[in-house]
Amino acid sequence: MLNENECREIAHALLNAGETREPIAKPSQSHPALEISDAYRIQDFWAEAKSTGGARLIGHKIGLTSRAMQRAVQIAEPDYGRIFSDAVYGDGARIAATNFINARVEMELAFIMGSDLEGSSVQLYDVLRATEFIVPALEICDFRTQMPRTIADTVADNAAFGAVVVGSPIPPGEVNLRRVGATLSRNGVIEESGLSAAVMGHPAASVAWLANKLRALGGKLEKRAARAGGFVCTARRYSRRRRDSCRLWPLGHHRHVVRVNPVKKKEPSMETYDLTDMTLPGAQCDLLLKGGRVIDAELGLDDILD
Repeated sequence: MLNENECREIAHALLNAGETREPIAKPSQSHPALEISDAYRIQDFWAEAKSTGGARLIGHKIGLTSRAMQRAVQIAEPDYGRIFSDAVYGDGARIAATNFINARVEMELAFIMGSDLEGSSVQLYDVLRATEFIVPALEICDFRTQMPRTIADTVADNAAFGAVVVGSPIPPGEVNLRRVGATLSRNGVIEESGLSAAVMGHPAASVAWLANKLRALGGKLEKRAARAGGFVCTARRYSRRRRDSCRLWPLGHHRHVVRVNPVKKKEPSMETYDLTDMTLPGAQCDLLLKGGRVIDAELGLDDILD
């Protein structure tokens, strides 16, 4: 168990790592007594510093929502991190690849709340009733500590949240949320696949878990807040000279595209993501990350209605 000064020290180091893009030693290495409860306190102090710096808390990221991932890290429940306004991008966004240290990409279903969600023992149907929109999203995970690391290190590091790119909103009643599938392919060969039902049986169940977790800490899910409800396809780091694709379906009437274009030699070194809304059925979205650690990655988003 760490004291408050130690937690604040680690939170400051993580905040500085995110700003300088230089990973720090994992907290569990420098502080062997680190526990999960300490990790959430560190995250609290980190979030407090972000808010003091002018960033606005707009939601939460929920991670480790599949039983397979929980077994892998030897925990019995998901984890969560904060989503701040300076890390949310929409259609047409241009994001510097140098914003991240060790980026990976996950497909998400984000829940936009139409009303506050509070009270004791929140259930799945409470979440569906309170949800205004479902939004297809791409979470860019990032790691501000050295790897490999423990679950406590991940929680302290804001549950590895880096940024999120959101698509067009979809009324929750227009899609079977348990049947959203995803495939991850490398050079045209499918290597990973997933189904949204793997997210605690139903993606909305992860939001119910978050509501109950926050209530135990004196918080609640507020109206208009975004909740990224876990992933349906394993996060992947992309490697040089390979082309990867990830397809997510069905997701309503709108598509979006995220693209990172190569940087010309005469241009500044900032690499960019371009997110463009698509209007044709079956449109594909591409995410191309060029240079450095994340290269030649393609993510496809198909809209296939039942």
